Amino acid sequence: MKKLLILFIFICVLRPQTIQAAPITTNDRSQFTYELLNLVFYQNEIRLQGWAFITQNQNLYGDSTHSFRIELISNGKTHSYPAETLDRKLTDIMTYDGYPTCKDSDTKRNNCNYKYENVGFKAAIKMLDLPVDQSYAFYLVMETKQTKASYRSPLHFAHPRVITQDIRDVTYSIDVPFIQMSFDVFYHTLRATTTPSISTETNHLRMGTSCSSGYGNLAFYKQGSHFKTIKGSTYYQGLVPYYEVQVQDAGCADSRRRVSEGKGPTVHIPSTYINYTGKPLTLDIVKHTAPVISANDHIIEQYSEYKPLDYASALDKVEGDITNKLKITKTTVNTRYPGMYESCYEVTNKRGTKATKCVRVEVEKIPVRTRYINKGSIDYANLSIWKLFDLRRLLRK
Repeated sequence: MKKLLILFIFICVLRPQTIQAAPITTNDRSQFTYELLNLVFYQNEIRLQGWAFITQNQNLYGDSTHSFRIELISNGKTHSYPAETLDRKLTDIMTYDGYPTCKDSDTKRNNCNYKYENVGFKAAIKMLDLPVDQSYAFYLVMETKQTKASYRSPLHFAHPRVITQDIRDVTYSIDVPFIQMSFDVFYHTLRATTTPSISTETNHLRMGTSCSSGYGNLAFYKQGSHFKTIKGSTYYQGLVPYYEVQVQDAGCADSRRRVSEGKGPTVHIPSTYINYTGKPLTLDIVKHTAPVISANDHIIEQYSEYKPLDYASALDKVEGDITNKLKITKTTVNTRYPGMYESCYEVTNKRGTKATKCVRVEVEKIPVRTRYINKGSIDYANLSIWKLFDLRRLLRK
């Protein structure tokens, strides 16, 4: 019995292990396409939902065929969070007319329609586990279990907003740079549609003269054309955003009328056939600190005009320069009399964190010059006789 147990352990150790390859990092959505549908702060978590699939790879049914995870990367360190599979179906949306349905044994083919079932995902990121004072880039990773494919892509989010939340003394903010976002069309036979829905059920744009008897003047997007002016977005079936843009005639190519970005008709481009460009999602975590007041001890001349705010500035880690919020809480300076005085400052940032600082101010006596009068100069000395009452009144000013 002991020998059999040792033999069993030996066989298990020698049995080849299946190891998933390291993810291929790509921004090419013709290989790995996704859409982030929702991103919110909830209590102490960041919660994400969306869908994704590796294209032309294998049939996808759910947990038995694929898995997802979210990665946050900062300073070369990766924080990984498993994602749960959701019921999101994109098979019909991604179906090409005239192609048969791919069998489960069909892998990495480009002439059949794969099934994209249960390709949704959701994940929760515990914010308190992340080190502060860092910036994190969002990545989505998907792995298939039959073909052992593994892809990673930076995430974009098609919503024009900034999401922030304060937890105790830390600010968490996610920049969603939709206004700066642009995209490139990667598919060469994508028809331009005048409504935000798939090309088989919508109105097609026609422009110019016929380019061929087979396609006439149907408008197709020029492959590789870049769009940087996005007027808006609409979700088809709550899953695929269609971006509203304007186009112009780009001539004939491959017997098709081509269009690119311009100032002509308005059309709608689905996200499944574009590559996002520009800044992806980032999470910035900043620990609250009190503002810093920059003010040093200083010396001023007797009888000079003294403005305490001219000698101080304030900087906040989050808000930047907040010198305009500086207040004088105390100043004992009297420039008429030489001596040591004090000025005190206070500033409060928008989170209510306050900073104070006091500095010493020395009023330096002006040197007295003595003029000597003699018989020869008295007629030119321009002397005046002061009345005692006027002199006292002047000194009291």
